[in-house]
Amino acid sequence: MYVRETFGIPAKYPTAVEGWTASSRKHADQAFPADVWVPLWFSVSDNPGGHVVLRQPDGSLWSASDPEATSPVHHGSLAELESYYGGRLTYLGWTEDIEDVVVVDGLEPIADSKSQEPSGSGQQAVAPLHPSLVSIVDQSQQ
Repeated sequence: MYVRETFGIPAKYPTAVEGWTASSRKHADQAFPADVWVPLWFSVSDNPGGHVVLRQPDGSLWSASDPEATSPVHHGSLAELESYYGGRLTYLGWTEDIEDVVVVDGLEPIADSKSQEPSGSGQQAVAPLHPSLVSIVDQSQQ
């Protein structure tokens, strides 16, 4: 839900696995295009619905990984996301579309992909509902 809402796309498939299966623009590799936000898809050993995350151009990932969180979790890398899940994820690939809506056209970004890196102790980047906007929040104030 988080990834599709990031791009303002209505729901079509009930699970991430069904979205991945239906995609006609999928890539079962890790040859991610440069300077483009792309969805990455996973099966999850204890969740038949699977999981989808948003990969930022710098290689970090945004994921609704924590069911207790009200905002997505920022993972510094694919390895960090996989570690967070403790071996339960299996990478399926990345797509140029979400819910049959193209979000990467000709491997050029459809939306502007400006970002701002997290900085300073106790700060974490927070992904907005549009990948062109990233803000910094101070976790100690929450």
